[in-house]
Amino acid sequence: MKQEHHSVCIGLCVLFVVALGSFAPLQSSAAVQTEQEYIWEVRNGSNVVFLLGSIHLLRPQDYPLPKVFYQAFQQADRIFFEVDPKEFEDPATSDYIIQKALYPFFDNLGNHLPQDTYAALSNYTFNNRLSNLDSFKPWYVNMALGNFELGKSGYTNILAVDQHFYDRSLQERKTVKGLETTQFQIDLFASLAESNQVATLTAFLQNPEQVRTDTSALVEAWKSGNAEAVRLYEEQQRALDPESYNRVLVERNELWLPQIITMLQETNVTLVVVGASHFIGEKGLVNLLRMRGYEVEQLPKLPVSQPQVISLQKNGSSLTFTWKIKPGRSYLMQTAGKNWTWIPSSPLSSLFATNEFYIWEAPISADLSCEFFRMKTMP
Repeated sequence: MKQEHHSVCIGLCVLFVVALGSFAPLQSSAAVQTEQEYIWEVRNGSNVVFLLGSIHLLRPQDYPLPKVFYQAFQQADRIFFEVDPKEFEDPATSDYIIQKALYPFFDNLGNHLPQDTYAALSNYTFNNRLSNLDSFKPWYVNMALGNFELGKSGYTNILAVDQHFYDRSLQERKTVKGLETTQFQIDLFASLAESNQVATLTAFLQNPEQVRTDTSALVEAWKSGNAEAVRLYEEQQRALDPESYNRVLVERNELWLPQIITMLQETNVTLVVVGASHFIGEKGLVNLLRMRGYEVEQLPKLPVSQPQVISLQKNGSSLTFTWKIKPGRSYLMQTAGKNWTWIPSSPLSSLFATNEFYIWEAPISADLSCEFFRMKTMP
């Protein structure tokens, strides 16, 4: 059966809406209310960086934003976005987008789409009274139509979290910077595999309304601070289109990570506002920072729960533990001997939790020098 691809507006650049792969329905957990918001505080001693997950298109009913967002903004001396929003005011940016989006004069979209997809596109543009899009490449058409369809439900980049805090930054004369350039982003999306671009467009045209349903579910997860629901969605995307997932999320996180670490060496309080998907998962910025020893806490702060042993069974030369853990967090697996010096249980001593329970088969040393075992939540 042919996989479906749908566009979503979470975790990507300010301008665009693109899909990372097939979309399975969000789990019911997307609507679960949590006690926290979609923002994290990272500490290196007294140095602080706030990580605020953005949605790049929102509706009027999605405001006001949580108070903790504004509290972090007020504390911050400088604001980092994916790109410096001032770049979008430069006519050269629009020129560059068009340059990358247009086919050469001797080519057109019809030469790159299956016949039925091209017919569906013609019907969609006609029924919605849109201009002819034959001159544009699939990646740009995907973004344009995704934004258009979401606009029917009131979504607009004028109300984006990024735009909201950029406007406030100008009012309060805070320093504004970007983690990357608009040219980098445009080149990234323009260079995604054409086969994926075409598959995304084909599926969108089969059910254009689905993008609004999917986006609304993701926005509700974000509004309730439910990072786990967002992680589950992104795991679907990674499994179905690992190449695009790695390029759009993982590789960019790796480029941003050294910049955030540099911020943590400085006394300025910094607010980083980027797409919500960049913070979650094993390769998300939150986990990457925890793995490097920084204290990262979702706000408002709550007591951090430690793993619990649910069952224990001896199997020959090992003990089989069943631990109850929290998906979306990393844990240290450690052992200790009679001197109670805790050491990594193995070269692979850390675990990123994707399920609520984890089974650990811990070996028992022959001389009984190692008799104690524990899993510890990373800060």
